[in-house]
Amino acid sequence: MMSLRVFGFVGSIASLCFADQIPLDKALERLEAGNHSLQAGADRVDAARYTEKATWGNFLPIVKLEVSAQHLDRDLVLDLDPIRSAIIQGQTQDAVNMQNLQSLLTTQTTLTDPQKLAAATAAGQTYSAAIPHFLDTIKTQNHWLGNIQVYQPLFHGGRIYAANKVASARSQAAVSERERQAADLRRDFTKLYVQASILRASISLRQEALVAMESHRARAQQLVEQGMTDRTATLRAELALADGRTALADDSTKLNSIAITLAQMSGESGETFPSDAMMELPPMPSNPADLERAVVDRHPLVQSLNAQADLASRAIAVKNADFLPEIGAFGKYEINQSALSALEPNWVVGVKGSVVLFHGGNDYFSRESSKATKREVLAMREEAISAIRAQVERQVLSLQQARLRYENQGHQEELAKENHRMVTLRFEQGQATSLEIVDAWLQMQKVQLERIAALGDAWLALLEIHWASGTSSEFVETWKGMRK
Repeated sequence: MMSLRVFGFVGSIASLCFADQIPLDKALERLEAGNHSLQAGADRVDAARYTEKATWGNFLPIVKLEVSAQHLDRDLVLDLDPIRSAIIQGQTQDAVNMQNLQSLLTTQTTLTDPQKLAAATAAGQTYSAAIPHFLDTIKTQNHWLGNIQVYQPLFHGGRIYAANKVASARSQAAVSERERQAADLRRDFTKLYVQASILRASISLRQEALVAMESHRARAQQLVEQGMTDRTATLRAELALADGRTALADDSTKLNSIAITLAQMSGESGETFPSDAMMELPPMPSNPADLERAVVDRHPLVQSLNAQADLASRAIAVKNADFLPEIGAFGKYEINQSALSALEPNWVVGVKGSVVLFHGGNDYFSRESSKATKREVLAMREEAISAIRAQVERQVLSLQQARLRYENQGHQEELAKENHRMVTLRFEQGQATSLEIVDAWLQMQKVQLERIAALGDAWLALLEIHWASGTSSEFVETWKGMRK
């Protein structure tokens, strides 16, 4: 009774594992919609695209409004009174000389010194009253300024264009990286899904085997009770049942663990179980050579490295601009013209240019660094292509070997089933022992489990082939087409 309760408990666990089942294509849709790392990758793509759009503004003029309030330590005054004093002095001297000449013409005598002093004093007072002081307040102590400034780049050595291309390359690199991330995640998710399907088939097989072994144990118990055999006939069956229940519990726990991982990857709570039982034997790729060639054009990692290489090339173009001049048109208009002095213009327009003559070698070595980065990315790209192509070849061999094992084990399974049937008949006729029954059952189950494992290895190898060639969607279609 205890064994039946344990078996019933394990069976209930296995049945609960399939309570909320979804097919592979729907599970992948949940993954795309709910995975947080993919959402973060999408946000990075959006950020890169907005950055690219921002670089287009570098081709347009820059317009700034600048306003400031200022407090000086004093009024700024332009003092030209020395010029006024010189003018008054000169005019006074001329006036004294004119009076001295008139006196000479009329009286035949010149002015005496006291007369000249009096004439100079009178003339100086007259001119001082007539000529204002040469003082001008250029800026008051408290004032405000406001101006509109415009700068239009004309030629910056190609830096603006190159920067725009760099932003575009970064945007493409972000897209490629997100696709690579999604492809890797889909592969890992699908691998877990296939492993869960393998466990489902194993659990179903173990449950059927335990039911059959329970029936055999009950039959052996009857024979023991009838005195037709001793108790050793049931001991081997009890041991096999205990091992079977342990294996079933282990597989059920593994399946639940995978279901939790699948749910977590999909951004969901609870558990996600596969509804697809183990498929039939997958087909071989139609042309493995085409898959190897597709690595360059379709594999997400290679595409990501291509984008990184393009980004490195654009970075070199930016560094080349450091050796060329910058030329731009500018303009400035003062809003508060009342605060300007006579020496400051109300507005100004012009063209200015600059070129760096020497920067300590920084520009040269920065460009060389960018070139080295490009060579590094290209080397990584070639290494990735070589490694992925080798992986395709290895997985094709693995698929062939798994298919061969599956087909050979099919014949072994038929022999094991026939052997189990014959031993069962002999046992019923009293010509075989319970030990032979258990051994035949264990051998049959071993072959069946190995065949399920070979089938799983074949599907996992096909998954790796499609992932390496960038055709993961074709694996899903193959899986759907061969689903039982």
